Amino acid sequence: MNNNRKQKQTRSKRPSHRPQERKLQYTAILKVPRSDTLLAFLLTKMTSLSRNSVKSLLAGHKVLVNGRVVTQFDYPLAKDDEVKIARSKVNDVPLTINQSLKQKMQTRSALRI
Repeated sequence: MNNNRKQKQTRSKRPSHRPQERKLQYTAILKVPRSDTLLAFLLTKMTSLSRNSVKSLLAGHKVLVNGRVVTQFDYPLAKDDEVKIARSKVNDVPLTINQSLKQKMQTRSALRI
């Protein structure tokens, strides 16, 4: 009986299985040539999609701007921003307009110093 107990204890000390992170796949990676809103930019670049289809991509957490999920259709884009369309939902905290403006202001002030 003592041998069985020792075996049970060694089994419980095995490292836990951690699922591997899934690499994101994108259907499109786009560079913003000039300032615009996200919806207007996507409609001009993805002419085969309807307005409702583009909005469903946003609601489905499939649109990333500079690596962050954005769900707001009127999100302001700046020149040289990178917009990616993911094949599946991205689990990330959505970026609000206030956060993005704060980040841009911090970046601009850091460049001035």
